[in-house]
Amino acid sequence: MFLQQHLRKEFPEKVRHRGMAIYRSRQVTVLSGNQWKVSAKVMGSRLYAVDLTREGNDIDAFCDCPYFGSDGFCKHLWATILAADEECFLLGKVGSGPPRLVELDPDDLEDEFDDDGDEDEEIYFPRASRTKSYT
Repeated sequence: MFLQQHLRKEFPEKVRHRGMAIYRSRQVTVLSGNQWKVSAKVMGSRLYAVDLTREGNDIDAFCDCPYFGSDGFCKHLWATILAADEECFLLGKVGSGPPRLVELDPDDLEDEFDDDGDEDEEIYFPRASRTKSYT
C-alpha cells in the first residue's frame, strides 16, 4: 500500500478504478522488478509496455498506450503500481522520502540500453520464480 498511498493523487479516480479492474483481472505481467525498477506488460485493447524507474524520490513512468502519450498517467500504470506494491518494489533505499511520479519522455528510454540492446545494469529478481504473472 506504500506506493498506492503516495501516488494515488496523481491519478483521477476513474483511471484508478479502471487500473484496479485490470489488476484484479490478472492482466499485469511483471517481467522484472526490484527496489529501483519495474518492467511489465499489461493487457488492454492490446499488450502495453510499462516501465517505472525510481531515482531518489522520483519515479519515472512510461506506458506505450495512446492515453499516456496524450493525457498523462494511465490505467496501465496504476495497475502496474498495484502489482509493484504487492511485491514491495520501487521502495528505493532505506529512509527514502515519499515517491513522486514523473512522466518519462519515450526518447529517454533509449538511454537505458547499450548499443547491443542489453540493459546497462543487471536486474535483481528477489523471488525464485524470476517472473510473476498476474494474467
